[in-house]
Amino acid sequence: MGYNTMVLFLNDGLDQARKNATEVLALVDRHCQSLRHDGMGRDGRRVELPAGNHANAVHLVSCLHADEVALIAAGGNYATLLGSVYMGSAAGHHTEEQQLELLKAILDPMGYHVVRKPEKKP
Repeated sequence: MGYNTMVLFLNDGLDQARKNATEVLALVDRHCQSLRHDGMGRDGRRVELPAGNHANAVHLVSCLHADEVALIAAGGNYATLLGSVYMGSAAGHHTEEQQLELLKAILDPMGYHVVRKPEKKP
């Protein structure tokens, strides 16, 4: 298996990313290797990349091994790596059960646990 790179494209910069696709992909490739495990650059800041005349059209979010599953929040022109967990060959996140296991695995080291609400009686 390889690595998965999560990239956020700002819609208002897509035209510049299309026009400069080769340069943008080269930047992503080069900067992907510099991401820390928490999704930040080596300097501790978000990695924002230009595309043509758009200063921050592309944001690198994470570059993790394919056996590691990431939980990412996106909105407000940013994406944040909330956590990740190595799940090996069981790295699924497609079913509700797998998603719940992922949330538990990420929240447990932070001191939280997931508890289902009791069913309301009619």
